[in-house]
Amino acid sequence: MAKTLKSYHTFLASLFVLAAAFFLFDRRPEPAANELFMETSHITADIEGTVRNEDGTLLPEVHVLIKGTQRSARTDAAGRFLISVNAGEEATLVFSLTGYQSQEIHLGTKTSLDVMLKAESGQAR
Repeated sequence: MAKTLKSYHTFLASLFVLAAAFFLFDRRPEPAANELFMETSHITADIEGTVRNEDGTLLPEVHVLIKGTQRSARTDAAGRFLISVNAGEEATLVFSLTGYQSQEIHLGTKTSLDVMLKAESGQAR
């Protein structure tokens, strides 16, 4: 019985030392500079606006694409759109609708746009 009790205490002491060593020596490495950049690159800015034709009529279902990506949006029934771009991204939006000339707008620091699409030649709208 004494031998069993002694081996039980030895087991518990070994377990305690192992757990203490794990907590003392388990140091996570500092994140690299590019990991910090990757985390902050997910910060987004919302770009909103409206799309009209030359007569001032609001245009629904206009395709709004961030050039060079697959991220896009469409205007609603009132011609409004909302799209998110990565903060600091040099983004260009491409607006397109059948029967109208596509238009590209470089955002720069703009967060709101009022876009006018011109009808294609020979298209009366």
